[in-house]
Amino acid sequence: ATYDDGRGGVRVEVVTTDEISLVVSGSVSQESPYVTGVRLGNSNINGLGIYADGEWQDGGFYRDGWRATAIDYQLFGRPFQLGAEIERRPIGGDWSGELRHPFFTDVQRIAWRAAIGSSLDAFPFLRPDSLDPSVSLTRSFADIGFVVRVGEPGRLSLFGASLSREVSIPSPDIILVTDNGIVPAPGTSLDTRYSRSRAARLNFLWGVRNIGFKRVVGFDALTGAQDVRTGFQLAVLFGRSLSVLGTHDDDILVSSDVYAGVGTARSFAAVQLLGAGRQSYDANRWDDILTSGRAAWYFKASAPYTTVASTEWSGGWRQRAPFQLSLGEGRGGMRGYSGTELPGGQRLLFRLEQRWVFGNVRGNADAAAGLVGEAGRMWAGDVPFGQTVPLKYSVGTSLFAALPPGSQRLWRLDLMFPLNRVTGAGWELRLRSENNTRIFWREPRDVERSRERSLPQRIFQWP
Repeated sequence: ATYDDGRGGVRVEVVTTDEISLVVSGSVSQESPYVTGVRLGNSNINGLGIYADGEWQDGGFYRDGWRATAIDYQLFGRPFQLGAEIERRPIGGDWSGELRHPFFTDVQRIAWRAAIGSSLDAFPFLRPDSLDPSVSLTRSFADIGFVVRVGEPGRLSLFGASLSREVSIPSPDIILVTDNGIVPAPGTSLDTRYSRSRAARLNFLWGVRNIGFKRVVGFDALTGAQDVRTGFQLAVLFGRSLSVLGTHDDDILVSSDVYAGVGTARSFAAVQLLGAGRQSYDANRWDDILTSGRAAWYFKASAPYTTVASTEWSGGWRQRAPFQLSLGEGRGGMRGYSGTELPGGQRLLFRLEQRWVFGNVRGNADAAAGLVGEAGRMWAGDVPFGQTVPLKYSVGTSLFAALPPGSQRLWRLDLMFPLNRVTGAGWELRLRSENNTRIFWREPRDVERSRERSLPQRIFQWP
């Protein structure tokens, strides 16, 4: 609104409404303890552009797990980001730190990052009808690199380089993590399967982009607007091992990320695929092959109704470090099957969601309800104890809220029921808070944890 200030000038008053910056999630179980996890944080503390959250996880017989994350998005008042994370798991833990200047717009000329971290995990392998053995794995990494932009906004190329170092040390002592303590478990197929690796690499990065943006409403939010990417983009990393810093491996590493999107404000389809593999000159073969991706179609029959159909894929072959997928993985698997032991090397999921925005709650929030259906299957692959699992199904219902109205952040409460009788399958109730308007595909944790952490995946992905 504008007002006469009484002195021959004009006074302009602008009123803004911030989105809810609270970060909250939790998980419950059918059995005691009924509350198994809580996450609480704030994505914009005091409006200073600082993110911080903490998470607690019930550890059962072992110590409880906790995690703390902090990110300053405007370090020294500049567009630099400093992040740190520390986590104590019931067994093991990790820490990491990163200083970066990511790409914010196409008119930016340069981006860079430096990262370092270390972790200790007891990597569990699901073994149906028996106790699950674990491999203790110590990993450390460091990376520093940059990219520069060449070309016009919207149609550009990226060129860059990075120097990385990664060490992976699996323990030869296989263990069983039982409800009453850790006990040795010799005599399994895991005893001699994994060996240590130490690699320093010089990486070359290249990307090409021909992208536009289309403004849509109610795709990944309820009534909030978002800009979806139309067009095509490709990023490639090529790394060559160096005979320095104690390197054991003689190899090349190739990693790629491809995205394509097309559509209108009513109907939009997109696909994103990620892949990585290593050519070992010592063994004269490709290994450490890891892939994932998502294809999705959004359709709005009318303003209140949104249909989202998606297919998600994850797969790995010849992994040198411990690796195994599960059908019920917490972030990227099927809901209703998180308690099952259905392991494999490749996973395929189908999801269908019908959402209906039924109104505004006293001007404070948007509200919606939805029906959800999921189907998924597994292939045994070459992972330990892998199984080929035929299609499984689950259905459920969801309640959604966006605070304030038009917010891009979505709060959702999902209640899912499995349709197949499988040991460990049961209804699940999940509360989540998420903003997916800027991220088309977030890899499942069981894929993400097996990627080399020194690869600069985040900073060199375009917004």
